[in-house]
Amino acid sequence: MGVVRVELGGVQTLRKEPMVRVHLGGVQIMYTEVAQWEADIYGDSFIEEAELSVGTRLPLFPFRPQAPIKETIATLTDVIAGNDGSEQRISTRPVPRQGFKFPVMMESEKQQARLDALLFSWQKRSFGLPVWPELVVHTGAINATDMAITVDTTNSDFRDDSLAVIWQSEDSCEVVQVETVAAGSLTLANPVQNTYTGSKLILPVRTAQMDASSKRTGHSTGLAFADFSFAVKDNILLTGFTPATTYKGLPVLTEATAVDPTQSKSSDGDASLQDYETGDYDYFSDSDFNIGIQSHLFYKDTKADCWDFRKFIHSLLGQQGTFYVPTHKEDMVLAVGFGASDTSFNISYIGLAENMGLNDLRTDIAFIFPDGTQLYREVTGIVKAGAVEIISIDSDLDIAVEPGDCVISWLDKLRLAGDEIEFVWHGAGELVCDTQLQAVKA
Repeated sequence: MGVVRVELGGVQTLRKEPMVRVHLGGVQIMYTEVAQWEADIYGDSFIEEAELSVGTRLPLFPFRPQAPIKETIATLTDVIAGNDGSEQRISTRPVPRQGFKFPVMMESEKQQARLDALLFSWQKRSFGLPVWPELVVHTGAINATDMAITVDTTNSDFRDDSLAVIWQSEDSCEVVQVETVAAGSLTLANPVQNTYTGSKLILPVRTAQMDASSKRTGHSTGLAFADFSFAVKDNILLTGFTPATTYKGLPVLTEATAVDPTQSKSSDGDASLQDYETGDYDYFSDSDFNIGIQSHLFYKDTKADCWDFRKFIHSLLGQQGTFYVPTHKEDMVLAVGFGASDTSFNISYIGLAENMGLNDLRTDIAFIFPDGTQLYREVTGIVKAGAVEIISIDSDLDIAVEPGDCVISWLDKLRLAGDEIEFVWHGAGELVCDTQLQAVKA
């Protein structure tokens, strides 16, 4: 049982017998098996110091979900756009909010009754919610009185001074208080209460509250399916993202979108209707560029990749951060080869010079080679010359290139087009994230 020291001053005693009225706020709730409150007050006519031993339950939500588990990361960004395409973007929520939605299959009416009892008392309050996408399989023995658990904690959100769970089934599990986290172990603040052998799971536990009604469909066989939605209360901002590739100081997403079944793109002229309804009408726009939105489907299939992607999303602070993404399409077809020291090359005519020209929005290109090498350059000129167009770049490639040697794609500067990102988890270490990205100037 934990001990909380509460300093009391100026407490009015009531009636003849020493009695005090104490209001407690911000006391950390810890998990024990039985709810207990104990107070020992020292002092006859006045109180100098009080010790309050606190033990109360933070009940575990023990039901294992079915895939897919949907996790949301929600930020809040103020975006002020200028007519020239520039933007000021301010992240107004320093810590993104986190939520989970998932289905649970209950195989018996006993399980349903257990759920009903749990919800009756606790649905309005907080649960200890296992983070199922970050589970770690543990096969060794964990003994009662152990003060540490040997487990791989990398690529999972285990935290100092937090909670974790040893889980074998909903009837055989135990919440433990984590004191410190190392790469290969959890040091506990209190000893393990039971002995566990064989295969089991170790999972981080978050404090969470149900933020929507739970709906259930039951069958005459005793089988039932229920949907749950939780909002995490102790979410944090993850830091430490290091991009594998950068260009102009920003991350580059070198992998093409996982096209399934196709990639969506939209172009909005950002126009307003001017119509007095008595004659002709017109559309006008004050902005220099169209609003370009494109989808990007991320697929990650290892715990390390999933964890790195999570840190990347956190690093963006919603719509505030920017990054580069090649289109991975043959946007320019090389008409003839060019040398290693050349800073211009000819492409087949597609009307770039007269329709796009040199502009402030789309300024960079990527040379993508079959072996995965990518070279990035800034476009400094676009000129029509008969049946070809001449593209000038800020520096040579240091290699000779012939038609067909590489794909020449636009390299767009993008940001998230919205503040809510959804991870769809199909298992531990396997997620899909379908995002919308918006082209930006700065």
